[in-house]
Amino acid sequence: MKSDRYLGHMSLSHLIKYGLSLPPHIALAKVFDLTKRRLRGNWLELTEKHRTTFVESVPVKQSDLARLTGISPASLPVTLTSPNRVSCEKTIAQEFDLLGSGWTNVCITGSGAVNPVTVGNRERASQIRNLISPEYKAIDWHSDFKSGYRWSAAVRAESIAYGHEPGVDIKVPWELARLQHLPQLALAYGSAVNNNKENPKRYLQVFCDQALDFISANPPGYGVNWSCTMDVAIRAANLAMAFDLFRSFDADIAEEFTAELVASLIAHGTHITQNLEWHDGFRGNHYLADIVGLLVIAALLPADETTDSWLAFAIREFVEETHLQFHTDGTNAEASTNYHRLSAEMVVYGTALILGLTEDRYKLLAKAKPAHWWPNNKSQIAQQQTWSEDYGPFSAGHFISIRKMALFTLDITKPTGQVVQIGDTDNGRLFKLQPAFQPNSTNEDILDHMHLVAAIGGLLGDQTLIEQAGSENTLEATLVQSLKSNGGAMLPLPKAHPFTKIDNENSAPSPASQAQRLIIELPDATLFDGLRAISYPDFGLYIWRSQRFFMSVRCGVIGQAGNGGHAHNDQLSIELQIDGEDWLRDPGTGVYTADSKKRHRYRSHLAHFGPRLQFAEPSRLDLGLFRLEDNARAKCLVFNETEFVGRHEGYRWPTYRRIRIAGHQIEITDTESGSLTDDTSLKAKHVQSAKALRDCFGPGVAFSSGYGLPD
Repeated sequence: MKSDRYLGHMSLSHLIKYGLSLPPHIALAKVFDLTKRRLRGNWLELTEKHRTTFVESVPVKQSDLARLTGISPASLPVTLTSPNRVSCEKTIAQEFDLLGSGWTNVCITGSGAVNPVTVGNRERASQIRNLISPEYKAIDWHSDFKSGYRWSAAVRAESIAYGHEPGVDIKVPWELARLQHLPQLALAYGSAVNNNKENPKRYLQVFCDQALDFISANPPGYGVNWSCTMDVAIRAANLAMAFDLFRSFDADIAEEFTAELVASLIAHGTHITQNLEWHDGFRGNHYLADIVGLLVIAALLPADETTDSWLAFAIREFVEETHLQFHTDGTNAEASTNYHRLSAEMVVYGTALILGLTEDRYKLLAKAKPAHWWPNNKSQIAQQQTWSEDYGPFSAGHFISIRKMALFTLDITKPTGQVVQIGDTDNGRLFKLQPAFQPNSTNEDILDHMHLVAAIGGLLGDQTLIEQAGSENTLEATLVQSLKSNGGAMLPLPKAHPFTKIDNENSAPSPASQAQRLIIELPDATLFDGLRAISYPDFGLYIWRSQRFFMSVRCGVIGQAGNGGHAHNDQLSIELQIDGEDWLRDPGTGVYTADSKKRHRYRSHLAHFGPRLQFAEPSRLDLGLFRLEDNARAKCLVFNETEFVGRHEGYRWPTYRRIRIAGHQIEITDTESGSLTDDTSLKAKHVQSAKALRDCFGPGVAFSSGYGLPD
């Protein structure tokens, strides 16, 4: 679920409509919280003007910091692929390709400082910058370099405005400031050590320079890059992971750098605890990211009263949130296939990290004290949990759920290797260790999720999953295995397949007011050889697949306990791929706050391949960018090896869709208000090609394979 801070994006009319859609007491509470946040930011800007918000340098021996991974150059399963190597070279040149920007140099240009920090932070920022190489060119961390808009580093994060200028996208600086390219530099360092053909030190130097540059240019609590706790948490996790990987490869990291990194991680942890994205009700990927970021920080830093309380809290919340945010079929409760990837990735790495804690560290957690920053002032954060040799603080069901997360990813991956897009795609990841790239390109393939399957295989010790993910993803499995290296052996877990045959009531007995029939003529019936029917009723997705054929139907909940923040008007919509060609494919997301009209077009039912008996939207799109009411209340009535029947109630009368697979045909019948007709006199439209089928729907928006990536 998006944080309430996203409400600041909306125009006044959207805010009013959004408020009217909520119960009065909830609407008033949100108004109060937003007002309090803005006033707090203004007050802090006044009172902190001459004080530093930086944490002072923390002299610490690297040996006092815990080891997260046990990986070494010799254990690296693959060398860098050509696109990964190009990506690292671009990073060294300060060039980034983010959210459809294309490779862009993001160095500060012109004379003078850009975005000067507050008076109180200048001296400390200068001390940190003095550790950077003289030849280094600073990055402009505060700009949306796609539009040219720049935020100030002297404004409190609570007062940062965004969504207020057309075409300006706050996700661009956020994406850059996640620092997900830094672990890639560490892996490049390890690869260079392995092949002994290049100087690995340049990767270490760029890592140190860019980390120090970011730390000095972004005082804690100030500027755009501290305005979303989730991004703060992901950044901290990547800083810690990159640092730990460099240490694993025996890199010679300066003590001065380590002292500043530790100080920054303490600042990140403090910020997270003071700005948890916790909501009384559904809590989604934002809160899960907060917890995982805090978990990584606390696991790396030396044990003390503060870090132990962080760690005890993070473990307890992690166990609880994993259970709350995933359905029994292993699917994520945000009703988005790409947010499933993001949240499942956080669960896998968080689980591995917890299993990798030493016994001595865990014993200290029993002594952790309650802390004042816990939401709603709950008094206990360190409830003693049963810790088994095989499962740590988790139940066996936790790992069964994780296996199901991998099965879902495999099932939604089309034969060409890309997943079905259901709901929003915002490119979100926890780590991007070796991102997949499109063929013969350095463009990231956002819809390739096989790395997640490999990571789960590594966590569960399941060689079959690792092999299914492909050799190019072995690194992910190896790293996850190294994270949990201190944990006990994993007991064998039962394999589960989620197919559920459904046979409920068919439809209402009254005559249909409208009916349409479409018959797709396929090349030959052998497309269905080995056809499997796969159902995910908790998520709301029904699939038929074989080696040459893939078809999915969206029908079910809108996610986020009814908020629908990442849902689209896509009920009863289908995707179809035949012999590697997409006959129908969900168009994706486009953008979020940078263009509200474009966002609504991509969420519209006219952008999807559901029934077209009405032109009105089944659920309103004007209640805010991250809210969709569940007017459709979609329900699957029949699903088996050859038939699907579903219903949604987004209009005055129920709308039905029936899909039948027979011979070398797919028959799709849509009916409004009444029974599904078998009337042979109903005129059917026949199509025999992908183009002819797409012409029947005409989505009117370009395909977007990722956030900001139109085809």
